[in-house]
Amino acid sequence: MKKILLFALLCVLTVFQAHAVLKEKDLPQTLGVLRAELEHAYNQQQILMGMIEKRNVEQHANLIRMMQSSNQIALMLYSQNADFTFDMAYACQAATEQYHQLSVGQQARGQALQSLYQGIIAFYLGLKALNHLIVRHIALFQLVILLGS
Repeated sequence: MKKILLFALLCVLTVFQAHAVLKEKDLPQTLGVLRAELEHAYNQQQILMGMIEKRNVEQHANLIRMMQSSNQIALMLYSQNADFTFDMAYACQAATEQYHQLSVGQQARGQALQSLYQGIIAFYLGLKALNHLIVRHIALFQLVILLGS
């Protein structure tokens, strides 16, 4: 008997919550506002994706440019006669500058990756906390059902 009463109470509470949403006085206006918010969020996401794509293209072009420059420097270094000190010094200086540019870019990418990693950890911990909360509520619900019988 207690089990049936508890189940009926749970059903009534669920129906009341659903009815509260559906008895909205101006449901079309509410849905219109929600649609506008979703469209705005979608447009913002599209803009963000465009910026990311543009950044990827720029990074790819920079990488190709750096590889071509590196090939030119390597050609200068390996094809020079050892007696041409000025040409060797120029090629070594160019290689050193390119190395410094690469290391600065590597540090920036490392910081970005670290930031992304921290975001992933925070997201994972949030999911873990929500999962624990759900499991705890399910266990509590099962306990209520067991006590009711």
